[in-house]
Amino acid sequence: MIMELTALLPPVNDIGEVGNRFMDIQVKATEKLHKLKGSGEFVFDFSKNDIENWLNSQLLVLLVIYEAGTDTAYFIDVAAYFRVNRNVLGRANKYVRLYFTSANVFDQWALNQYKQSK
Repeated sequence: MIMELTALLPPVNDIGEVGNRFMDIQVKATEKLHKLKGSGEFVFDFSKNDIENWLNSQLLVLLVIYEAGTDTAYFIDVAAYFRVNRNVLGRANKYVRLYFTSANVFDQWALNQYKQSK
């Protein structure tokens, strides 16, 4: 079973002040992610229409995949991913397969890095 959650988060600094730039976090959850053999990558398929909408967004969009079995989440920055992987979307029909690296663990530290840098 796959669950989906969308969150719009305002930037908040260390003393609780809310900034004026929101980020869009798209979360997909499943019991077990499909890990590629011999690599630290997970694959997850997304609707081409969703990807195109996220790429056209004025917000920073992070895609997060959550594996309930290990209580671990991984993320990619949509705009950054497609700057490097431009051809992926053009070759897609209905769905786009994205590759998440196990090095990109989505936790409070990662979220804080994005809130401070973007």
